[in-house]
Amino acid sequence: MLFRSLCLGITAFTGYSLKYALNAAGICRKFDPNISIIFGGPHATALPEQSKRSVLIDDVVAGYGEFDFLEKVQRLAGKKETGLPVDQASSFKKFTAADMPAIPYDIIDMKRYISPKTQATIYLTSYGCPGKCTFCSTSTLRRWTPFSVEKVKKDLDNLFKIHPFKHLLFFDATFFANIKRALEIADYIQKFNVEWSVDCRTYEAAKLDKERIRLLEKKKLTYLTIGLETGSDNLVNIMNKGKGHVERMYQIINNFKDSPINIASGIIFGIPGETIDDLKTTLKVIKKLCAIKS
Repeated sequence: MLFRSLCLGITAFTGYSLKYALNAAGICRKFDPNISIIFGGPHATALPEQSKRSVLIDDVVAGYGEFDFLEKVQRLAGKKETGLPVDQASSFKKFTAADMPAIPYDIIDMKRYISPKTQATIYLTSYGCPGKCTFCSTSTLRRWTPFSVEKVKKDLDNLFKIHPFKHLLFFDATFFANIKRALEIADYIQKFNVEWSVDCRTYEAAKLDKERIRLLEKKKLTYLTIGLETGSDNLVNIMNKGKGHVERMYQIINNFKDSPINIASGIIFGIPGETIDDLKTTLKVIKKLCAIKS
C-alpha cells in the first residue's frame, strides 16, 4: 500500500553536495509532481532567496528548523492551528535550547539509520559555535546554544532503549566549548559502556592537558576531530581562526602524541586569497603534525 508524503525536506550544503541535493529534488519531482520540496540547512540559511528561485524548491527553512519546519508540515496537512507560539514558529532568531522537546525516537525506525557494522549513532548536545570563522555558515547563527545536561541525559536514555548503539558520535560543532559540561556528559554515557567521538576547535582542545586526556581515555573517547583548516598564517587571518591557531595545533598534537585517542582534522583548500605558497605551507604543517603523532 502506497502512502503519499506531504513533503520532502532536504538539508542543503553549499558546494559539491548541492548538486546531489538538487538531483534528489528532481527525482522526487518526477515521481510526484505535486509534492512540496523544502530546502533547509547551511545553504538555505545563507542564501534563502536564491534557493527559493529554483524551480525545484517550493519553500525554505532558514536557520534552526525544528519549529519552522513543523509549522510548514502542519500547514501542508491542512492544520491551521500549529499549537506553537508565533515567534517560535516563524523566527529562528528567537530559538532557545529551552524550547526543545525530547526527541521522539520511538516514531523512527532506527535500524534504517544505524550501520549494522559500526552500530554508531549521531547526537547533538548543542547548536551553533562561539567561533567567528569567515568560511562557516553559522555567521548568522553564531551564538553557541547548549542543551541542558538533563535533556541530553533523557534523550540518550530514550535512544539507547530503542537501539543499544555501540559508538556515539557527538556532532556538535565544538563539544568542549564548556569543558565542565562536556565531562559531565562523558561521565553519564559510561552507563552505556560505549565508545564515543567528538569535534572541537583548537581553542578548546588546547585546554585538554595530559591529566584530562588520561581521564577521557578512561571514559572511552576514541576519536577527536579538530578544525585545523590551514597551516598558513595568511589564511588563518583570512579565515579569522585567531592568533596562535597553528601553534595551538602543535601543542594539542604534542599533548596527545602518546594517547590512544585518534586525532583527525579537516583542511580547506581554495579559500579566496590563498596562494600557492599558502598551500605549500599547509602541506608542510600537515607533515610535521603527522610525524609527531605517528
